[in-house]
Parts: sequence; C-alpha cells; structure tokens
Amino acid sequence: MKTVASLILCIVFAAFGSHALAKTRDIPVSAKAITVSPYTSRSLVVDGKEVFLTAGARIYSAQNRTIVPSRVPAKAKARAVFERDGKMSEVWLLTPDEIAASKN
Repeated sequence: MKTVASLILCIVFAAFGSHALAKTRDIPVSAKAITVSPYTSRSLVVDGKEVFLTAGARIYSAQNRTIVPSRVPAKAKARAVFERDGKMSEVWLLTPDEIAASKN
C-alpha cells in the first residue's frame, strides 16, 4: 500500500512540478528596495554606487536560488538587507509579481 501511495505522490509531483510545493518568499519588511547590477565578485552596483557584500552574503534569484554576484542581471529590481557598516548581507532579485506588488 505504501508503494501505491508513493507512486501517486511521484505522479502528482511530476505533473505539477515544483509549483505544487511553491510558497511565497519571506523577504523581510526591513529590506530596502534597490536597483542592482553586477560589479565585482565582492560587490554590486546599487543605485549607481558600488556596495560591498558581507562575508557569506546570499543573493537569491527570482526563482529563489542562490547565485553569485556575476549572475545578477543589469539594473535588476531587488530588495536588500544592509548591515551597519553599509554592506549587504542578503539580496532578493524580484519577480514581476513582486515588483508589481511593491508599487501598490
């Protein structure tokens, strides 16, 4: 019986892909809205100025995968958490739906 249940679960997951398990991203309310572009392996251009990343900083793509700074698209809309020293510790590249929602 467990085999049948597992098979059904596999078929459902295959039919709907990861969207069946998708959830909204938990971007902190304190994250600042920015426009970001790649610059170096340790920094990004934020609203026209170079801003460094903290050690261990995470950049999330619109698909919610972690990416390296060189994979950030030019002039991407994003939200970021800044530390006291001005460095970024987390960056979320926004989806079109998140951009539209932030305008409201």
